[in-house]
Amino acid sequence: MLDIELQPVATFEGSVAGNIRVDGRNEEAVLSTQLAISQLNLANLAPSVSRLNSVTGNLDVEADLTATGQTTNEMMDSLNGSAAFAVTENSVDIGVIKQVFTAISALSPTGGTIEQWPDVIRFAELGGFIVLNNGLSENQQLNMRMDNFDISGTGGIDLQQQNFDYDLKFSVLGEPYLQTIQVDELYHDVSWPVKCAAAFEVEVNQYCRPDFTQVREIFTQLGTNAVIDRLDEVITDQLPEEVSDGVRGLLRNLLN
Repeated sequence: MLDIELQPVATFEGSVAGNIRVDGRNEEAVLSTQLAISQLNLANLAPSVSRLNSVTGNLDVEADLTATGQTTNEMMDSLNGSAAFAVTENSVDIGVIKQVFTAISALSPTGGTIEQWPDVIRFAELGGFIVLNNGLSENQQLNMRMDNFDISGTGGIDLQQQNFDYDLKFSVLGEPYLQTIQVDELYHDVSWPVKCAAAFEVEVNQYCRPDFTQVREIFTQLGTNAVIDRLDEVITDQLPEEVSDGVRGLLRNLLN
């Protein structure tokens, strides 16, 4: 049994602490680790991890992981646990998000206002979590929230092939969330399907693209919903209460 305790160590203007336990008394070793990162300066870390250069701020992470196996590879393939993170005093280059929503808005009957979004945004809240289920390569669950912008989905990372593959949902949330990213209320709380799959070495602007087939279906349904809402208003204003419910139901059946 090996126990390693890491007292808080200063690094990148923050600190790292945690513990690792390896139980090798049986045929398969059991690894468990808890890690706490506090106020790590991402601007200083970016030169070491180039893909972090689109986010600045101070990173906090709480991770709790377990693994079993006879080799390092077996342990990596059996990783289970979760990690939660938050970035305070942040600024984020939202170029990839703008690119995705520009492609989506091209299919909108009314266009969009994506070009009015700034390139860099400071969010009051930026955080999320990752849940691992039997390794990194698949079945990861992830969520990230940036004020009223939400990303959630599943996927994995292949360290040997140096690539990743995630099926995600991009959503702009309505009230009561802080409306940092502005869209028409019609598009609040809509989950837009986005595929993020690429090699690590590929430029970030090639990481993600919308699922256009599903996007078209969503716009069709949104248009139908808008018509139904407008007809509801007209029916309520113009027809007696005793017949309005029947007319409303008939029109909904026709439109659907």
